[in-house]
Amino acid sequence: VYVNGYYRIVNAQSDKALDVTGGNLCPGTNIQQRDAYAGGSNQLYSIARNEDGTYTATNKATGLVVSTSSSNVYGDVSSDSSSQKLTLTKLTSLLPECFRCSRCFGWLG
Repeated sequence: VYVNGYYRIVNAQSDKALDVTGGNLCPGTNIQQRDAYAGGSNQLYSIARNEDGTYTATNKATGLVVSTSSSNVYGDVSSDSSSQKLTLTKLTSLLPECFRCSRCFGWLG
């Protein structure tokens, strides 16, 4: 969702937004999914395209960059780490492929 030059990153299935926990400025702060709300700059991100086609998301309120590990999403100081390079994928349907076929659900045919 585009808001005055920033993006609110919202999970299409849960309708929850990426939120820097408590607007904390400390590197390593968890980023959680939370109900999206207007005016929360800890839910707004600038998105920059990197030379390799990935993207970097920087939080408006804290300046922390969205970073990932194998089990966590957190905010950290900007670096050239691959953990801060996001790939965006366009989805055309949120339904599993099988949901649309009559093989599993004959009554949909």
